[in-house]
Amino acid sequence: FVRQRSGRYYELDVLNEGLHRPAYYRIYGAKGVAGIYNEVKTAAGASTCIVPNEYDVLQGNRGIKDPYANWYRKHVEALGNAGGAVDGIGIQYYAVDGKRPRLRVPHSPSRIAQVFHNLATTGLPLSLTEFGVQRHGSPPPERSADILAETLRLSFGHEKMTTFINWGFWSSSMWSMAPAGALVDAKCNITPAGMVWRQLTGVKNHRIANLPMWTTDVSLTTDAQGRVNFVGFYGDYEIIIGQQRRAFTLTKGTTNYKSSK
Repeated sequence: FVRQRSGRYYELDVLNEGLHRPAYYRIYGAKGVAGIYNEVKTAAGASTCIVPNEYDVLQGNRGIKDPYANWYRKHVEALGNAGGAVDGIGIQYYAVDGKRPRLRVPHSPSRIAQVFHNLATTGLPLSLTEFGVQRHGSPPPERSADILAETLRLSFGHEKMTTFINWGFWSSSMWSMAPAGALVDAKCNITPAGMVWRQLTGVKNHRIANLPMWTTDVSLTTDAQGRVNFVGFYGDYEIIIGQQRRAFTLTKGTTNYKSSK
């Protein structure tokens, strides 16, 4: 199954919520679970990231007792120490607004930053695999939009973060516990959260003036050696020179790039 489909996926969660649902660990032990990760990695191939995935990392009972999520970092490190192929760390986040409910903690940008930095000490890429805003406390749409904006900015701003996945976008087809962050309502009208998503990540329309905030779009003139200098966001770029098009990826630590003929 993995071998047939993995070419379509950037990332695969091997054993979902394995610590909260530890039946497989009880059966196979750490070495056995590490072996399962290796089997998946072999079937998926080098281009597909293999990650664990957990909740309570940024909220929940464990978030109260361990606001740096050391419990999860130690789990990921144990998988690697057991010989498991682990390419990254998957983080679920279903934010809660308002007063602290039982077994949950309210949304906190500072706690998110703490956890991201702590998990990054493993050297592995991070992925926010599931994002939503819980209905607990009935947060107003504007507050849900603020929570999304803060989480997006913290994710985009961390050098180890690679992906951010909204767990649903239409209010009529989302996890029933976390519909407050929907990007469109039941009638497909854009919500305040949807406006934030569009502003930060998606093109509003085809006019250059309305490109998303995290896009670098510049027109430059080369020097006598055919070179240009610019400051931009890390990521994939397309260079257009007359009728010619070139692609390159701007990565941290690399400042000089040369186009191939």
